[in-house]
Amino acid sequence: YKFFFVTIISSFCYFFIPNYVFKALSYFNWMTWIAPQNKTLAIITGSYTGMGFNPISTFDWSIINYSVPLTVPFFSLVNRYIGMLLASFLIIGLYWRNYKWTGYLPINTSQLYDSNGLSYNISRVTNGMTLNEEGYENYSPPYISIGNIIFNGSSFALYVFAFAYVLLTERKLFWDALKGFYITMRYPKRSVMEQFNDPHTRMMKKYVEVPDWWYLIVLIGSFVFGVIAVECWPADTPVWAIVVILLLSLVLIVPSTVVYSVTGYELNVYYFAVIITGYMCPQNGLANMLCRLYGNNIDVQAESFISDQKIGHYVKLPPRAVFRAQISAVLIQSFITVAVVNFSISSIKDFCSYTQTDKFTCTFPHTLYAETVMYGIVGPVRMFNQLYPELKWCFLIGAVLAIPAYLFKKYCRRALYVHPILVINGFSHWGNTYNLSHYTPGMIAGFLFNFYIKRYYARWWSKYNYVLTSALSAGIAIGGIVIFLTLQYPGAKLVWWGNKVYASGVDYAGTARLDVPPEGFGLQKGQF
Repeated sequence: YKFFFVTIISSFCYFFIPNYVFKALSYFNWMTWIAPQNKTLAIITGSYTGMGFNPISTFDWSIINYSVPLTVPFFSLVNRYIGMLLASFLIIGLYWRNYKWTGYLPINTSQLYDSNGLSYNISRVTNGMTLNEEGYENYSPPYISIGNIIFNGSSFALYVFAFAYVLLTERKLFWDALKGFYITMRYPKRSVMEQFNDPHTRMMKKYVEVPDWWYLIVLIGSFVFGVIAVECWPADTPVWAIVVILLLSLVLIVPSTVVYSVTGYELNVYYFAVIITGYMCPQNGLANMLCRLYGNNIDVQAESFISDQKIGHYVKLPPRAVFRAQISAVLIQSFITVAVVNFSISSIKDFCSYTQTDKFTCTFPHTLYAETVMYGIVGPVRMFNQLYPELKWCFLIGAVLAIPAYLFKKYCRRALYVHPILVINGFSHWGNTYNLSHYTPGMIAGFLFNFYIKRYYARWWSKYNYVLTSALSAGIAIGGIVIFLTLQYPGAKLVWWGNKVYASGVDYAGTARLDVPPEGFGLQKGQF
């Protein structure tokens, strides 16, 4: 009843302080209101294309909850936030030096630009979803913001670092997992429960387990559907490329799930898929996009699946009931998702554009588009050898850093709550529309609930913390749906200062520190 009470209250408040008023509160960017046309102020404190240095940037729970501050451990929030702060100073320093011509672009965005500082016109360099080399040589390479450069570099370093670091720190866990896998394969009829003797397992032994061949059927069936899709539709993607990405995901899935189980952070491995597919299927954007999505979803779904299994084990749900619920949910959600996407594309005007009236701006698809152009169509050879050669060294940097990080963690007893993977992950929070203004409120909420209240009011925290975060999230979701269907979608408008001021300055429009010279910037023709 506590959950439903808070849900109703938060829905009620969100509805009666609707989007017309809430825009003034969702990005409480009072820093840029001081001088709306000041470029430097917008770059440092802006909430849209700036760095977001603002102590009180929002009161909107949907933004505060970006970092799920009431759910993940407080040390996880602190480590990631420290990484973001360190990266922010690096970004600002490189930006003011005009590193790689980034001073002519907004400091923190995932958008692609040409040599004149305009949005990259992909139609000039492609034939469908493959590269038109003549058009590319006569136009421009894709340039990215300094925030996006740091995002790419830290992502490359992070995956190699995480794999090496987890292998060093969790060797015994890996060995036990391999032994358990061998026993399962050697004795398929033997119960997995026999390997453990804890109270939870003893109670769960009374239930009938899910046979391994059930999961094998799901795996084979999913793979067959994937092959049919790429062979019967114009996907322009070879099946062998998907097989390579599947095998890569299987290798990296164990360290990623280990990190997730300890920190609550999902270590997606899709960037390896992007780079490898760029070499396997050069100048093929569609193949790069599909292989990237395979690499991303396998890892994300595996972590979600393991989380479900863990919860089901602890609350003593029958394994076969959990299996039925998972399969049913996947089937229902698949059809609903396709229907919603088709409806959105066909019915929402300017869907996924930055200027979409109802803010259907599609942050992830824009990032996906940029990476597909960079590593799929243009290709990693050009990106690493001509445009941004420093990025390829990040793989080596990540591997080398794992050794001193392991030694530091092993011999420095005071570093109990220091997690190097999360610090590097903080670097990768840049490069899109997210910035400090999206994570500072979560840091404050995490300190208040998961540190102060948890330490001094533990009984209240254990009773209400998770109910509160779940109810607030559910309330905002319900309130948002009601607002959209009853007010925004029919076209109701209420224009006042509070819902105009956020867009009145150069921060919202996107500003660069330097003016683009008449001849443009970057590499000369023949160099790219």
